Amino acid sequence: MNLDDYARFGELDPNDMLVRIGELPQQCRAAWALVRGLELPPAYEAVRHVVILGMGGSAIGGTLLQGLVAGECVLPIAVVRDYTLPAFVRGPDYLVIGCSYSGNTEETLSAFEEALERRALPVAVTTGGKLAALAQEEGIPLVRFDYRSQPRAALGYSFTLLLGLLCRLGLLRDYSADLEEAARVMEEWQAEIRPQVPTARNAAKRLASQIAGRLPVVYGAG
Repeated sequence: MNLDDYARFGELDPNDMLVRIGELPQQCRAAWALVRGLELPPAYEAVRHVVILGMGGSAIGGTLLQGLVAGECVLPIAVVRDYTLPAFVRGPDYLVIGCSYSGNTEETLSAFEEALERRALPVAVTTGGKLAALAQEEGIPLVRFDYRSQPRAALGYSFTLLLGLLCRLGLLRDYSADLEEAARVMEEWQAEIRPQVPTARNAAKRLASQIAGRLPVVYGAG
């Protein structure tokens, strides 16, 4: 494929994933502003454990958060991808964050309802659905964001909302400057590798050409 034939990108990317990737800096900023204005009862600042519920794309943000703050957060953070909570999750020492893009994920709803029965301190993160309805009915803190795409494309929201929530509770240092710098750097890189930039000056296109037809293996740490 000629990677400088921009007109063909739409045929190969019918879900506009390229556009969604380009929205990542804006997602991060919007999510940060949203969660920083969230009102939470004082009891939430005394939690000693954090449990994040989610499946698929809605759980990725929790996994990324674990990796980012492992070296500085003194509270244990667990990500649960299941219908049930671990037996040790019980009482107001536990902050349980239910993350469901649609708000209708069976596993997340089941575990979230179990958290309520065990009197953990709950927060719901969703675009709507049954999870939002439950939160509103029970007076549970609700982080409701508006986004129209696949859950995996909402990574900026799923990660940044969780990060902002823990910062809001004083469980982490203020990441405002870090987040803004990350968004700015992403925008700078996007300007250099956007589809309209020809291959000769586009590192992303050159890399794509090198791995086309091959099985890439990615190693990483941290």
